[in-house]
Amino acid sequence: MMRKLVVIAAVLAGCGSKSKAKAPPSETPEVRAAAEAAAARLAAIEDGIRVEDVVRGEVAKTQLVGDALALPLRRAQTSSGAALIEAVAALEQRYLATPLDATDAALQPGPWSADDGRDQLGSATVDARLRVWAAHPKGFLKFVVVAGAEGTPVMRVGSADTRHVDIGGGPALTAGLLRVDVSGATVRVTVLENTSGGYRPGPLRNALAVAALQAAGRAAPGMVVHDNPTGDYPTSELAHAQKMMMAPPDAGGTPAP
Repeated sequence: MMRKLVVIAAVLAGCGSKSKAKAPPSETPEVRAAAEAAAARLAAIEDGIRVEDVVRGEVAKTQLVGDALALPLRRAQTSSGAALIEAVAALEQRYLATPLDATDAALQPGPWSADDGRDQLGSATVDARLRVWAAHPKGFLKFVVVAGAEGTPVMRVGSADTRHVDIGGGPALTAGLLRVDVSGATVRVTVLENTSGGYRPGPLRNALAVAALQAAGRAAPGMVVHDNPTGDYPTSELAHAQKMMMAPPDAGGTPAP
């Protein structure tokens, strides 16, 4: 009897070892590294949404980026590993395609058309206007990227005196400042920065402006891209540098703040 019990116990033990589920393989170092990069990218997108949706003075934006991205943002925030990588990639694609509202009121409402203060890359008149605007004392031009007729990003440009919202003609994918080189036959952009008091685009949206310039053949070799963390003028490198250049020296011979 004792022998039978020992045999039965051995058989049961063997069956148990055969049916035991295998533990899932651990993530590879490559997946872990990609997930860490995705987490950093998610934090950058979250920062961009915060600066884009912030109230400026007492004026709030009518349409908020955070509201439009609530579901994909939540999915990314609650994912990990390979799922996080996929969720952040999808979120970034949606983020860059989500238009920005402006807190500035348009001074030129109605259908958009080119004039002495605004134009669009690719037009027959834009080169001549870029050369005129480049001579402005502020030392920079403005740009706004909008979705074209087929959804392709299109860059509109304008004088430093024209409001970004009027250059864009409505909601924008991104906006900012440009410095250009007018020495050649084609005017090319040497410096780009995401600075707009009305739209306040996050720095990740600079990729849209770079792509639009490259597609139009307007990016100069070695073009510098400034990432403005707030998208607003107080933290602008380009606008601040121009102010320092224009400021008269003080008694000590250094530029006035």
